[in-house]
Amino acid sequence: MSIPTFFFGVVDSVGAFMALRILQGVFMATAFTLTLTYLSEQCDVTAAGGAMAAYIAGDVASNLFWRCRRRIFLDCPRYFWPSRRLI
Repeated sequence: MSIPTFFFGVVDSVGAFMALRILQGVFMATAFTLTLTYLSEQCDVTAAGGAMAAYIAGDVASNLFWRCRRRIFLDCPRYFWPSRRLI
């Protein structure tokens, strides 16, 4: 995951950016699938559903938290960086 993410900073064309974004999406889907497969193999039948639900809920909560954080801190900079206010 870190290699495609690193290359986002050095690409110079939209086509290369799109290819890296697709590659990153494939890696993310693979990591998610492998994690759920690992949980289903390592947990017994009664605990597998709860373990998968906890993993998915944590993933969703993490995305929600970071989206809210972005909304608060990055989309409203005038509240957090008063020196950049335009008068």
